[in-house]
Amino acid sequence: MKQERSPSRAREDEAIVAAFMRAMAEPEGDEPRLPSPGQIWWRAQLLRRRDAAERAMRPLSITEKVGPALVALGAAVGLSWIGVSLAWTPLVQGFILAAAGASAVAMALALRSLVARN
Repeated sequence: MKQERSPSRAREDEAIVAAFMRAMAEPEGDEPRLPSPGQIWWRAQLLRRRDAAERAMRPLSITEKVGPALVALGAAVGLSWIGVSLAWTPLVQGFILAAAGASAVAMALALRSLVARN
């Protein structure tokens, strides 16, 4: 069964809700205010410059991350070619080929992470 509220209780509830709504409608002193147009312009210029610097540095960043993998891959391929031509033991040749494969995988992962991030 539903209990009915007394009229005085309903008025108290209405007064509480009305006071809450008035408090929400009045601006408080500690609310953040909008920055000045000069601050907005300054921040926009700062972001524009930062984005331009990031775009300019992107090739160097990619080279720093992919370069070591390419060097390792080239060294492993060169050593494996030397190993095959000198008829090194199969164990040494297998190790060199595994190093070349690991370098290729590292290079592919580095490229994938760079492409996903940019």
